[in-house]
Amino acid sequence: MTDATQLAIVKTLLYADVFSYAMYEEQIKHYLISPYKTGTRDIDRMLNTLQKKGVIIKKRGEHLYALWDKQSLFRLRVKRKRYARKKLQIAKSIGKILFFIPTIRLVGISGSLALSNAKRSDDIDLFLITSSGTAWVTRLLALGILELFHARRHAKSRRLTNTICLNMIVDYNHISLPFADRDLYSAHEVAQMKPLFDRNQTYTTFRKANQWIGEFLKNSMGGYGERRKMCTTIPLTLPIRFFSFVLSMFEHVARGVQLLYMHSKRTREVVDAGYIRFHPDDARRWVLPRYQKRVTAFTSKSSVLEKKPIYLPLFPTLGAGSLREK
Repeated sequence: MTDATQLAIVKTLLYADVFSYAMYEEQIKHYLISPYKTGTRDIDRMLNTLQKKGVIIKKRGEHLYALWDKQSLFRLRVKRKRYARKKLQIAKSIGKILFFIPTIRLVGISGSLALSNAKRSDDIDLFLITSSGTAWVTRLLALGILELFHARRHAKSRRLTNTICLNMIVDYNHISLPFADRDLYSAHEVAQMKPLFDRNQTYTTFRKANQWIGEFLKNSMGGYGERRKMCTTIPLTLPIRFFSFVLSMFEHVARGVQLLYMHSKRTREVVDAGYIRFHPDDARRWVLPRYQKRVTAFTSKSSVLEKKPIYLPLFPTLGAGSLREK
Protein backbone atom coordinates (compact mmCIF):
# COMPACT_ATOMS: atom_id res chain seq x y z
CA MET A 1 0.00 0.00 0.00
CA THR A 2 2.96 2.30 0.67
CA ASP A 3 4.13 2.47 -2.97
CA ALA A 4 0.56 2.80 -4.24
CA THR A 5 -0.18 5.61 -1.78
CA GLN A 6 2.87 7.59 -2.89
CA LEU A 7 1.85 7.28 -6.53
CA ALA A 8 -1.75 8.19 -5.70
CA ILE A 9 -0.60 11.38 -3.96
CA VAL A 10 1.55 12.35 -6.93
CA LYS A 11 -1.32 11.68 -9.36
CA THR A 12 -3.61 13.80 -7.22
CA LEU A 13 -1.19 16.72 -7.36
CA LEU A 14 -0.61 16.17 -11.09
CA TYR A 15 -4.34 16.48 -11.68
CA ALA A 16 -4.46 19.65 -9.59
CA ASP A 17 -1.48 20.98 -11.55
CA VAL A 18 -3.60 20.95 -14.73
CA PHE A 19 -5.58 23.74 -13.03
CA SER A 20 -2.48 25.46 -11.55
CA TYR A 21 -3.75 24.52 -8.11
CA ALA A 22 -1.90 23.87 -4.85
CA MET A 23 -3.73 21.55 -2.43
CA TYR A 24 -4.15 21.55 1.31
CA GLU A 25 -3.41 18.34 3.16
CA GLU A 26 -7.10 17.70 3.87
CA GLN A 27 -7.91 18.13 0.17
CA ILE A 28 -5.26 15.63 -0.84
CA LYS A 29 -6.76 13.15 1.60
CA HIS A 30 -10.30 13.76 0.38
CA TYR A 31 -9.63 13.91 -3.39
CA LEU A 32 -6.92 11.22 -3.47
CA ILE A 33 -6.97 9.59 -6.90
CA SER A 34 -7.30 5.95 -5.94
CA PRO A 35 -9.99 3.25 -6.09
CA TYR A 36 -8.97 2.13 -2.59
CA LYS A 37 -9.78 3.65 0.78
CA THR A 38 -6.58 5.15 2.20
CA GLY A 39 -6.18 6.12 5.83
CA THR A 40 -5.04 9.54 6.95
CA ARG A 41 -2.00 8.16 8.78
CA ASP A 42 -0.75 6.43 5.64
CA ILE A 43 -1.17 9.62 3.66
CA ASP A 44 0.59 11.68 6.35
CA ARG A 45 3.58 9.33 6.28
CA MET A 46 3.79 9.33 2.50
CA LEU A 47 3.51 13.12 2.30
CA ASN A 48 6.54 13.34 4.57
CA THR A 49 8.39 10.72 2.51
CA LEU A 50 7.68 12.47 -0.79
CA GLN A 51 8.74 15.78 0.69
CA LYS A 52 12.08 14.31 1.81
CA LYS A 53 12.62 12.89 -1.68
CA GLY A 54 12.02 16.29 -3.23
CA VAL A 55 9.00 15.10 -5.19
CA ILE A 56 6.64 17.58 -3.52
CA ILE A 57 7.05 20.82 -1.59
CA LYS A 58 5.15 22.26 1.35
CA LYS A 59 4.46 25.91 2.08
CA ARG A 60 6.23 27.03 5.21
CA GLY A 61 3.85 27.35 8.15
CA GLU A 62 0.90 25.79 6.27
CA HIS A 63 -0.24 22.33 5.23
CA LEU A 64 -0.31 23.40 1.57
CA TYR A 65 1.40 21.23 -1.04
CA ALA A 66 2.46 21.39 -4.68
CA LEU A 67 4.81 19.53 -6.99
CA TRP A 68 8.54 20.10 -6.62
CA ASP A 69 8.99 23.07 -8.99
CA LYS A 70 5.62 24.76 -8.53
CA GLN A 71 6.28 27.04 -5.56
CA SER A 72 4.60 29.87 -7.51
CA LEU A 73 1.28 28.06 -7.02
CA PHE A 74 1.32 29.03 -3.35
CA ARG A 75 1.04 32.74 -4.23
CA LEU A 76 -1.46 32.02 -6.97
CA ARG A 77 -3.64 30.09 -4.54
CA VAL A 78 -3.95 33.15 -2.29
CA LYS A 79 -4.82 35.39 -5.23
CA ARG A 80 -7.46 33.09 -6.65
CA LYS A 81 -8.99 32.52 -3.25
CA ARG A 82 -9.49 36.27 -2.99
CA TYR A 83 -11.22 36.38 -6.40
CA ALA A 84 -13.38 33.43 -5.38
CA ARG A 85 -14.80 35.22 -2.32
CA LYS A 86 -16.57 37.84 -4.44
CA LYS A 87 -17.79 35.26 -6.94
CA LEU A 88 -19.14 33.08 -4.14
CA GLN A 89 -21.22 35.97 -2.82
CA ILE A 90 -22.63 36.57 -6.31
CA ALA A 91 -23.41 32.86 -6.67
CA LYS A 92 -25.24 32.82 -3.34
CA SER A 93 -27.28 35.91 -4.23
CA ILE A 94 -28.29 34.58 -7.66
CA GLY A 95 -28.85 31.08 -6.29
CA LYS A 96 -31.20 32.43 -3.65
CA ILE A 97 -33.29 34.12 -6.35
CA LEU A 98 -33.32 31.06 -8.59
CA PHE A 99 -34.46 28.93 -5.67
CA PHE A 100 -37.82 30.71 -5.80
CA ILE A 101 -38.52 28.63 -8.91
CA PRO A 102 -40.60 25.82 -7.37
CA THR A 103 -39.21 23.11 -9.65
CA ILE A 104 -35.63 23.59 -8.44
CA ARG A 105 -34.57 20.99 -5.86
CA LEU A 106 -30.92 22.00 -5.57
CA VAL A 107 -28.63 24.87 -6.55
CA GLY A 108 -24.90 24.11 -6.38
CA ILE A 109 -21.59 25.62 -7.43
CA SER A 110 -19.47 23.55 -9.78
CA GLY A 111 -16.19 24.07 -11.59
CA SER A 112 -13.17 25.93 -10.26
CA LEU A 113 -15.18 28.16 -7.94
CA ALA A 114 -16.24 25.12 -5.89
CA LEU A 115 -12.59 24.82 -4.83
CA SER A 116 -11.97 28.59 -4.53
CA ASN A 117 -9.63 28.39 -7.53
CA ALA A 118 -11.23 31.10 -9.64
CA LYS A 119 -9.46 33.49 -12.00
CA ARG A 120 -10.53 37.12 -12.02
CA SER A 121 -12.02 36.69 -15.51
CA ASP A 122 -13.93 33.47 -14.77
CA ASP A 123 -17.67 33.08 -15.00
CA ILE A 124 -19.68 31.26 -12.32
CA ASP A 125 -20.87 27.71 -13.03
CA LEU A 126 -24.11 26.63 -11.39
CA PHE A 127 -25.47 23.10 -11.22
CA LEU A 128 -29.25 22.61 -10.90
CA ILE A 129 -31.32 19.59 -9.96
CA THR A 130 -35.01 19.91 -10.72
CA SER A 131 -38.09 17.91 -9.86
CA SER A 132 -38.90 15.04 -12.22
CA GLY A 133 -39.82 16.04 -15.74
CA THR A 134 -39.10 19.76 -15.36
CA ALA A 135 -35.49 20.28 -16.51
CA TRP A 136 -36.37 22.27 -19.63
CA VAL A 137 -39.12 24.43 -18.20
CA THR A 138 -36.84 25.17 -15.25
CA ARG A 139 -34.02 26.19 -17.60
CA LEU A 140 -36.36 28.54 -19.44
CA LEU A 141 -37.46 30.23 -16.21
CA ALA A 142 -33.90 30.39 -14.84
CA LEU A 143 -32.54 31.98 -18.01
CA GLY A 144 -35.35 34.54 -17.88
CA ILE A 145 -34.34 35.50 -14.35
CA LEU A 146 -30.66 35.73 -15.29
CA GLU A 147 -31.52 37.96 -18.24
CA LEU A 148 -33.61 40.16 -15.97
CA PHE A 149 -30.61 40.71 -13.69
CA HIS A 150 -28.14 40.98 -16.61
CA ALA A 151 -26.26 38.02 -15.12
CA ARG A 152 -26.48 35.42 -17.88
CA ARG A 153 -23.40 34.26 -19.73
CA HIS A 154 -23.84 34.33 -23.49
CA ALA A 155 -21.72 31.97 -25.56
CA LYS A 156 -20.33 34.61 -27.92
CA SER A 157 -20.15 37.45 -25.44
CA ARG A 158 -16.80 38.92 -24.44
CA ARG A 159 -18.16 39.78 -21.01
CA LEU A 160 -17.65 36.62 -18.98
CA THR A 161 -16.43 37.89 -15.61
CA ASN A 162 -18.91 36.99 -12.84
CA THR A 163 -21.67 36.04 -15.28
CA ILE A 164 -23.72 32.90 -14.56
CA CYS A 165 -23.43 29.74 -16.65
CA LEU A 166 -26.04 27.04 -16.04
CA ASN A 167 -23.62 24.40 -17.19
CA MET A 168 -25.61 21.39 -16.01
CA ILE A 169 -29.29 20.84 -15.28
CA VAL A 170 -30.68 17.40 -14.43
CA ASP A 171 -34.08 16.35 -13.21
CA TYR A 172 -34.65 14.08 -10.23
CA ASN A 173 -34.94 11.01 -12.45
CA HIS A 174 -31.48 11.61 -13.94
CA ILE A 175 -29.36 12.52 -10.91
CA SER A 176 -27.15 9.49 -11.50
CA LEU A 177 -24.74 10.62 -14.23
CA PRO A 178 -24.88 8.53 -17.43
CA PHE A 179 -22.24 5.84 -18.01
CA ALA A 180 -20.69 7.81 -20.88
CA ASP A 181 -19.78 10.64 -18.48
CA ARG A 182 -18.35 8.49 -15.70
CA ASP A 183 -14.67 9.36 -15.71
CA LEU A 184 -12.14 11.06 -13.44
CA TYR A 185 -13.24 14.52 -14.53
CA SER A 186 -16.91 13.92 -13.70
CA ALA A 187 -15.97 12.19 -10.44
CA HIS A 188 -14.19 15.37 -9.37
CA GLU A 189 -17.15 17.51 -10.43
CA VAL A 190 -19.51 15.40 -8.31
CA ALA A 191 -17.20 15.27 -5.31
CA GLN A 192 -16.31 18.96 -5.25
CA MET A 193 -19.74 20.41 -6.10
CA LYS A 194 -20.74 22.83 -3.35
CA PRO A 195 -24.50 22.87 -2.59
CA LEU A 196 -25.99 26.27 -1.79
CA PHE A 197 -29.73 25.61 -1.53
CA ASP A 198 -31.37 22.23 -1.10
CA ARG A 199 -34.92 20.95 -0.81
CA ASN A 200 -35.67 17.71 0.99
CA GLN A 201 -32.07 16.40 1.23
CA THR A 202 -31.63 16.33 -2.56
CA TYR A 203 -27.86 16.72 -2.23
CA THR A 204 -27.61 13.57 -0.12
CA THR A 205 -29.70 11.68 -2.69
CA PHE A 206 -27.46 12.98 -5.48
CA ARG A 207 -24.29 11.78 -3.77
CA LYS A 208 -25.77 8.36 -2.99
CA ALA A 209 -26.89 8.01 -6.61
CA ASN A 210 -23.32 8.63 -7.83
CA GLN A 211 -21.36 6.19 -5.72
CA TRP A 212 -19.48 5.16 -8.88
CA ILE A 213 -17.08 8.04 -8.10
CA GLY A 214 -15.45 5.62 -5.66
CA GLU A 215 -13.84 3.93 -8.66
CA PHE A 216 -11.71 7.06 -9.02
CA LEU A 217 -11.88 8.90 -5.66
CA LYS A 218 -12.61 6.33 -2.98
CA ASN A 219 -11.84 8.69 -0.09
CA SER A 220 -14.44 11.15 -1.43
CA MET A 221 -17.22 8.66 -0.79
CA GLY A 222 -17.58 9.89 2.78
CA GLY A 223 -17.48 13.27 4.42
CA TYR A 224 -19.95 14.99 2.11
CA GLY A 225 -22.18 15.64 5.10
CA GLU A 226 -19.99 18.65 5.90
CA ARG A 227 -20.83 20.20 2.54
CA ARG A 228 -24.51 19.56 3.15
CA LYS A 229 -24.31 21.42 6.46
CA MET A 230 -23.01 24.52 4.68
CA CYS A 231 -26.07 24.86 2.44
CA THR A 232 -29.55 26.16 3.21
CA THR A 233 -32.00 23.26 3.44
CA ILE A 234 -35.71 23.88 2.90
CA PRO A 235 -38.48 21.25 3.15
CA LEU A 236 -40.42 20.24 0.06
CA THR A 237 -43.82 21.64 0.98
CA LEU A 238 -47.20 20.82 -0.54
CA PRO A 239 -47.49 24.17 -2.41
CA ILE A 240 -44.04 23.63 -3.92
CA ARG A 241 -45.09 20.16 -5.09
CA PHE A 242 -48.29 21.59 -6.57
CA PHE A 243 -46.60 24.35 -8.56
CA SER A 244 -43.93 21.89 -9.72
CA PHE A 245 -46.68 19.65 -11.05
CA VAL A 246 -48.33 22.56 -12.87
CA LEU A 247 -45.03 23.61 -14.49
CA SER A 248 -44.27 20.02 -15.52
CA MET A 249 -47.28 20.24 -17.86
CA PHE A 250 -45.30 22.73 -19.97
CA GLU A 251 -42.10 20.65 -20.11
CA HIS A 252 -42.53 19.31 -23.65
CA VAL A 253 -43.40 22.74 -25.01
CA ALA A 254 -40.44 24.35 -23.22
CA ARG A 255 -38.08 21.71 -24.57
CA GLY A 256 -39.40 22.00 -28.12
CA VAL A 257 -39.10 25.78 -28.17
CA GLN A 258 -35.53 25.76 -26.80
CA LEU A 259 -34.32 23.00 -29.14
CA LEU A 260 -35.80 24.88 -32.09
CA TYR A 261 -34.06 28.08 -31.00
CA MET A 262 -30.67 26.43 -30.54
CA HIS A 263 -30.89 24.22 -33.66
CA SER A 264 -28.37 26.24 -35.68
CA LYS A 265 -26.21 27.07 -32.66
CA ARG A 266 -25.57 23.62 -31.19
CA THR A 267 -22.01 22.32 -30.87
CA ARG A 268 -21.14 19.73 -28.19
CA GLU A 269 -24.08 20.27 -25.85
CA VAL A 270 -25.94 17.32 -24.33
CA VAL A 271 -29.68 17.94 -24.59
CA ASP A 272 -31.51 14.82 -23.43
CA ALA A 273 -35.00 14.90 -21.93
CA GLY A 274 -33.90 15.17 -18.29
CA TYR A 275 -30.19 15.79 -18.65
CA ILE A 276 -28.85 19.07 -20.03
CA ARG A 277 -25.15 19.83 -20.14
CA PHE A 278 -24.13 23.18 -21.58
CA HIS A 279 -20.72 24.76 -21.63
CA PRO A 280 -19.04 26.75 -24.42
CA ASP A 281 -15.74 25.07 -23.50
CA ASP A 282 -16.11 21.43 -22.43
CA ALA A 283 -13.17 21.18 -20.03
CA ARG A 284 -13.21 17.38 -20.18
CA ARG A 285 -11.77 17.58 -23.71
CA TRP A 286 -8.52 19.14 -22.49
CA VAL A 287 -8.30 18.30 -18.77
CA LEU A 288 -7.99 14.53 -19.08
CA PRO A 289 -5.44 14.53 -21.96
CA ARG A 290 -3.23 17.02 -20.11
CA TYR A 291 -3.47 14.98 -16.94
CA GLN A 292 -2.53 11.77 -18.76
CA LYS A 293 0.47 13.50 -20.36
CA ARG A 294 1.67 14.58 -16.94
CA VAL A 295 1.29 11.09 -15.50
CA THR A 296 3.08 9.52 -18.46
CA ALA A 297 5.91 12.05 -18.28
CA PHE A 298 6.34 11.51 -14.56
CA THR A 299 6.32 7.73 -14.64
CA SER A 300 8.71 7.63 -17.62
CA LYS A 301 11.27 10.04 -16.12
CA SER A 302 11.33 9.01 -12.51
CA SER A 303 9.88 6.87 -9.76
CA VAL A 304 8.35 8.11 -6.55
CA LEU A 305 9.83 5.04 -4.96
CA GLU A 306 13.46 6.11 -5.47
CA LYS A 307 15.29 6.75 -2.24
CA LYS A 308 17.30 9.66 -3.59
CA PRO A 309 15.77 13.12 -4.04
CA ILE A 310 14.23 13.90 -7.42
CA TYR A 311 14.76 17.34 -8.94
CA LEU A 312 13.23 17.44 -12.40
CA PRO A 313 11.63 20.28 -14.35
CA LEU A 314 7.89 19.74 -14.37
CA PHE A 315 7.09 18.92 -17.98
CA PRO A 316 7.76 22.36 -19.57
CA THR A 317 6.64 21.10 -22.99
CA LEU A 318 3.23 19.80 -21.97
CA GLY A 319 1.29 23.02 -22.48
CA ALA A 320 0.65 23.70 -18.81
CA GLY A 321 -1.64 26.61 -18.08
CA SER A 322 -0.01 29.98 -17.74
CA LEU A 323 0.20 31.42 -14.25
CA ARG A 324 -0.74 34.86 -15.52
CA GLU A 325 -4.18 35.87 -14.36
CA LYS A 326 -6.57 37.13 -16.98
